[in-house]
Amino acid sequence: MIHLALAVLCPVLGFQEESRSEKPLVESREPAVVEKSAPPWSVGFGVAIYTGFGSVFNDVIGPEFRGSYRFSGNWSVSASVFRSDFDFEDPADNLFGQSGTPVSDASIDLVMVGATARRHFTEPGSAFDLYVGAGMSLAFPSSGEAVNQPQVDIEVEGEAGPEVHLAVGGAARLFAQLHFTVELRLIHSFTEYRAEDRLTGEEESEDGWSGYGLALGLDWRF
Repeated sequence: MIHLALAVLCPVLGFQEESRSEKPLVESREPAVVEKSAPPWSVGFGVAIYTGFGSVFNDVIGPEFRGSYRFSGNWSVSASVFRSDFDFEDPADNLFGQSGTPVSDASIDLVMVGATARRHFTEPGSAFDLYVGAGMSLAFPSSGEAVNQPQVDIEVEGEAGPEVHLAVGGAARLFAQLHFTVELRLIHSFTEYRAEDRLTGEEESEDGWSGYGLALGLDWRF
């Protein structure tokens, strides 16, 4: 009887052990590590300073607001708004040749709205950034007066026009998302300024100007 019981139980026990050995083991799953991509957007505020090459424009200084988007590679696009209240220097002398008259400047309001395409030389998310760029803007100058009676009475009126520029810039990370930025620009403006001497009725114009600029600011990247 004992031999008969073993003959019956052995196949059954062997089948149960084989079944237990075929059960899949529970795999331990570790959370996947997800790398956070560099923030593509940025907004910023700064100050831009322009000066002209041999023209009546000098020390064009004002605030500038910027926004940009960087693609996954090394290219980005940016948009900016710049405003200045600058002096159109001594139109009586510079435009009409009235060298004997008192120096009188015409105050002109100027707004420039522009866009720039940039090629970066560092990877997204780097602590330092370096790039070159090119773009264009639309300039919207206002009118102004240079008055010093009885010798000077001149009205200057600006007309809207395009402006093209080249840029070399960079940025350095100050905190996690805050960056200090600096940019050098070479510009040429096609805006026209027409001046009228209200004492004589004579008219002259300035058909554009070239210059360079420096922009300093802070960018927040998100």
